[in-house]
Amino acid sequence: MVLDGRKWEPDQDEQDSCKAGFSCRYADLVRPGVGLSPKYVIVASRDPKGFEVADHIKSENYLRMQVPDVRQPGAYVLDGTWRGHFLPFMTFSVRQPDGTYKIYVNDARRTPLVVNVSEIVRDVSISMPGIIGTFSGGLYNEKDPSDSLVVTKGEFNLTYMGANHCGY
Repeated sequence: MVLDGRKWEPDQDEQDSCKAGFSCRYADLVRPGVGLSPKYVIVASRDPKGFEVADHIKSENYLRMQVPDVRQPGAYVLDGTWRGHFLPFMTFSVRQPDGTYKIYVNDARRTPLVVNVSEIVRDVSISMPGIIGTFSGGLYNEKDPSDSLVVTKGEFNLTYMGANHCGY
């Protein structure tokens, strides 16, 4: 993806080309009044100290995106908050020199963050469907809304869940 005009990519494990600093989880949830709700949670991280799947959240940069109710290809507006269990959201955390994090969040009242799912990958050998698509929009500093990031050219091709991207 591109953040404020600069390319940003998650870490890649130099020892194992099947592992990278991103992963995807899928869950079929049953929500009152909605019924079955397929939900994808995508995380990605980058850290100059190296790649560690278990420590995404401790990385220099940490992206988390939750896209619920994905039943078919199409556009999904992330108009919820990361504080909600089933709501659509995206956050991007930047570790500061003092070890605290500046957290950028989507804000549907401003420039919305939109995920365009181009394909839901169904493979009979894998129980959970993968997802392919793009995303773009605005993220705003949770403590200072005048501080923002513009996200463009975000893309994902997650045909396997978890951190192993070469299959099972």
